[in-house]
Amino acid sequence: MEIIYKNIYVINYENNKILKRSIPEEFNGYITQLFTYINNSKSVRMFKTRSLQTEVVGNVLKIFNSGINLEEEVESFFESIAQRLLRCEVVAQANVSRLGIRLKRGSLVQALVQDETTGDYSYLLAKVEHSNFVDDNDFSFKTGFSSEQEKIWKTTIFDLVNEDGRLSIDETKVHLDTSSKYWYKEFLELDELVNDERNTILAFKSIESLLLRSVKLTAPSDYLVLRNNTIGWLRKQQLINYDEMIENIFGSYCPEELDQEHLDKLKKRLLELPDVKKFDREFDSVPKAIKAKIRKLFPVNQGIEIKISDYVGDIKDVIKSHEDTSGARYISIKTNDEGTYNTFK
Repeated sequence: MEIIYKNIYVINYENNKILKRSIPEEFNGYITQLFTYINNSKSVRMFKTRSLQTEVVGNVLKIFNSGINLEEEVESFFESIAQRLLRCEVVAQANVSRLGIRLKRGSLVQALVQDETTGDYSYLLAKVEHSNFVDDNDFSFKTGFSSEQEKIWKTTIFDLVNEDGRLSIDETKVHLDTSSKYWYKEFLELDELVNDERNTILAFKSIESLLLRSVKLTAPSDYLVLRNNTIGWLRKQQLINYDEMIENIFGSYCPEELDQEHLDKLKKRLLELPDVKKFDREFDSVPKAIKAKIRKLFPVNQGIEIKISDYVGDIKDVIKSHEDTSGARYISIKTNDEGTYNTFK
């Protein structure tokens, strides 16, 4: 990978200014790391450009389509994009300040690269941590970038395609560490290929369908708990990392009726669902989109059903079954509703 141009601006939304930083040649390794991380990461979402005339996309295309070779002219495009991010972060901070939220302050890394094998071009935009540290050689204060992946906050890679002799942008990879819609909506002016509501519905329906086929008949007790825990995760987590969700729900689960081999195979199949069912591995959950699908009816006796309409914490402690010495079977449900309790007393 050949790095043609690279640039760093510190984005200081608190003081409403940007500051350009000089870049040593050694920084090429960090840029290569960013590309490798995003291209190999499963936690990316695919977006499409709203228009080729929007500010960021338009500036990227001008660099290539206009045949610009002067570095100082390219720098003006870099600066224009950094100024746009500054304006967007000032507005975004104003919108969330009443909630006591502070945007992370960091640096915008930009780079134009070319694949030396295919000749294809790509453009990188990454918001990363740029922090102060003490050099342990001379104990002087310096600033720098962390090589840790969790310090890479927001990253976008535009892959440029050649259409009749002119470069264009179609689909775009985006990685976000938090639910920061301003990054792709206001700053980059991109639209999701699959929106959050559709992702939420597809993820839940795909998981539930697999649980119904693979678990319910042979291990109904495990089915109830795993389905309930999936609902809880989609209800309480705003930013969904699908692989992380599956690991948390299924990775450490102690089955009651399932054997461990079956559970391991189930987890493997669950991790394949985004590719099979075509939904993103990272998205913002929209709980209302699955509200109707959460409801589950269980027949108890003639004219009596149990309806579960939402996530139930510690569901196995709330709803229990037992059999008395005569063989009669009962369902007991813990209640915190005094009226209901008195009705059946």
